[in-house]
Amino acid sequence: MNLVGDGGLARQIRDVIDSFNCYSISCGGPVQESKAWLVAFASLDSLEKREEAYDLLQLEYKTIGTLISPKATVSPTARIEQGGVILHDAFIGPGASLDVNVLVGTRAVVEHGSLIGQHSVVLTGAIVNGGVNIGCRVMIGSGAIILQDVAICDDVKIGAGSIITKNITEPGVYVGVDQWLKHIL
Repeated sequence: MNLVGDGGLARQIRDVIDSFNCYSISCGGPVQESKAWLVAFASLDSLEKREEAYDLLQLEYKTIGTLISPKATVSPTARIEQGGVILHDAFIGPGASLDVNVLVGTRAVVEHGSLIGQHSVVLTGAIVNGGVNIGCRVMIGSGAIILQDVAICDDVKIGAGSIITKNITEPGVYVGVDQWLKHIL
């Protein structure tokens, strides 16, 4: 198995794989050079790069595996599509749906009935409450909280520690809490 990326998240993914005691891991190298049957990648500097890497891998391999840590809790009624990565101590609730190539970080929570769009990332310790609908290519920063029944459009980045209480309808970067929520790009 080749693990593309050598940052902190790539190391966390390697730790999950190591917990299965059945793979040989090498880190680094561009996606295009990988010829392994299963490839996990952590290209978090750009959600567009995650999408591009996924598309390249799907062309070559047709099916991309899903990696779920044995230390994660995933409801039997949750749906996780191919390319998903669920790290240690993450929680995926009943009826939650994660589209293709979604990464859920360590200790992150996706509660009941929430929908996470393709190529999105929920980083360490973030909480997505029940009934939330998150679009494609959305990054939820570490420790951010998305309150119940909120909708977030495509191409949004939520800053670490932000609290989202209302719908976000325009792409961009958002930081802050409630009435101080600021659209910065």
